[in-house]
Amino acid sequence: MKNKKFLGIPLTVMLIGLLTIGIGAAAIVSYLSNTAEITSEVQSPLLLEVYDGTWGTSANLGETFGGNTVAFSFRETNRADVDIDSDLTITVAEAGEVNSCSEITQLRFKGSDATNWNDITSLCNEVNNNLKWVLPTTVANNSQKIYDVEVTFDVYALGTYTASVQHN
Repeated sequence: MKNKKFLGIPLTVMLIGLLTIGIGAAAIVSYLSNTAEITSEVQSPLLLEVYDGTWGTSANLGETFGGNTVAFSFRETNRADVDIDSDLTITVAEAGEVNSCSEITQLRFKGSDATNWNDITSLCNEVNNNLKWVLPTTVANNSQKIYDVEVTFDVYALGTYTASVQHN
């Protein structure tokens, strides 16, 4: 068998040389530049607040009596550039007690610029000893809405109730 040559160099030597140059070049390429990196802190797009003299994430409405209505304002802000479809979940709990939807005789809200109330009392569900209302909603991009909310307790309701509102 005759040794083939390319440009006067044996083909085997030529291939070994090219492989050596390729491997050496590959090793050099990884060091030709630095690594660029970015970091971004992503926050929740929706901000929910209640009003008790100032806007904040919690409020104490004080004492009331069974049969009475408590009222407060609720603000929802979408800080994102997109509309957000979600379920607004309202949970009412009374620590250590099994709760019944009959303890809340009325739960209603309206936009602060609206005249008609939306009564959602009948949407109550008893879940894990808590009361839950789930409202499918779309929050418009870069928007802020303020709602007036009224909760009426049954005359037999007694205890310390805690409510939370969250988009899921």
